[in-house]
Amino acid sequence: MTLTIVTITAVIVIGCCLWNRHQILAAWQQDRTIFKHRYRVLFDETPKPTYVFDLQTLEFIDVNRAALQHYGYTRDEFLALTADKIRPADEMVLLLERINAGNQTPCMTRHRKKDGSLIDVEVSVHHLEIESRSVVLVSVNDVTDRQKAEQELKQAHANLFSSVNELRKRESDLRLLAVLGEMLQSCHTTEEARSTVPQFLPQIFPDYSGSLLSIKESRNLVEHVAGWGDCVTKDLAFPPGDCWALRRGATHVMEEGRGPRCKHSTADSEATICIPMMAQGDAIGVLHMIPNSDKDAASRKQIPVSVQNLAKAAADQIALALTNIRFREALQNQSIRDPLTTLFNRRYMEESLERELHRAQRNSGGVAVIMLDLDHFKSFNDMYGHRVADNMLRVFARYLQRAVRLADIVCRYGGEEFVLILPSTTLEEAINRLAEVQEGARRLTIEGDVGIPAQITFSAGIAVFPLHGADSETLLRGADRALYDAKQSGRDRISVESNVPLDPPRP
Repeated sequence: MTLTIVTITAVIVIGCCLWNRHQILAAWQQDRTIFKHRYRVLFDETPKPTYVFDLQTLEFIDVNRAALQHYGYTRDEFLALTADKIRPADEMVLLLERINAGNQTPCMTRHRKKDGSLIDVEVSVHHLEIESRSVVLVSVNDVTDRQKAEQELKQAHANLFSSVNELRKRESDLRLLAVLGEMLQSCHTTEEARSTVPQFLPQIFPDYSGSLLSIKESRNLVEHVAGWGDCVTKDLAFPPGDCWALRRGATHVMEEGRGPRCKHSTADSEATICIPMMAQGDAIGVLHMIPNSDKDAASRKQIPVSVQNLAKAAADQIALALTNIRFREALQNQSIRDPLTTLFNRRYMEESLERELHRAQRNSGGVAVIMLDLDHFKSFNDMYGHRVADNMLRVFARYLQRAVRLADIVCRYGGEEFVLILPSTTLEEAINRLAEVQEGARRLTIEGDVGIPAQITFSAGIAVFPLHGADSETLLRGADRALYDAKQSGRDRISVESNVPLDPPRP
């Protein structure tokens, strides 16, 4: 009886245990199924392409939907591949080395899609042991868009850097242009200004050669006055019609060999630019530029708009400066020149004589002062009129300018009287030279006045420093007395001041 009870009890206990174990296993199986389902959902819904492959065989074990879309395969096609089919074979060795070394840092690589194209990706790998099987979980991040954005950012940075450099260069060019303007405004003569231009424009346009062309006052000829680099118009003169910029009155650009080429441009460059230098609506010259011959073919075909604009500003700056200098020269000439004969006037003569006397005192030299008067000029004027008389004065003035040295000074003293100042000249030299001038004057002709006596004679008086005086007033008065003696002696002759100081000043 007791044994039976024990047996029954044991059976019940064992049955309960088996039942509980079954319940536990059922619950565990249910949890495992739920876990697998959740894992499947989580794995498939992960937005990043993810796949798992066997570390030994490289066969794919699983793959999510994002990876299938990323690589362009179906699930069956993808699982039929091995890991070395979607990435370069040489990188598989590096990948296995990283896995064996336990390096799980994301790395950059390239994967191959179904269509054969390679894409840049960033991968994270995790080495796992699942059911005694070594597997690798790979998470893929497509960085194509990111790299594209980085490239665009780099390009934007490069463009910004280029723009900054261009602005800096433009600022430097404008600063040089301003300095050029200041230098030109400080020049006293047109020749001085023209020689200044080639010193600055090569700095502003280092990749270009050029010429500064000026229109002569006759308006029928354009000539080269300055240049730099491969100056193709040096020593060249041409009519204004040969330049399209002067024809149009605007900038003329020829690029890539297309368009009319100015006849004055003999360069083989496929790009040229001519800019008219305008002043008060009239062209006074042309700024002509071409790319340097050592530039590449592309640079020799086109002239950038920025260069065209800068060249236009330079041409305007030069034109303004040259016009101002011409105005100043005209005003200066009006103040020191006789308007009829263009000889120096009496005021300039007095200033020049004082200067030459001081120089002669320092150098112990001599200065000859000659005053001459055209013979019978008043009667000639009364007989033939002012027009013919003025023409005679102009002819005689031009002759005097040709007959003397460059260092000599020829002035119109007033009416038909003229004064010559001959530096570094003794009395004997002055007499001999004046005799030659007198002989040449007799051979002059008055052009355009037929039937009018052509012979021109003059009387002259000479006074020499320091023999006849130490100051300008004394010398001029002495030359005037000598001139009076020459006229009283019958005209067409030379007389020397006879009033010599008792103690003539030593030079």
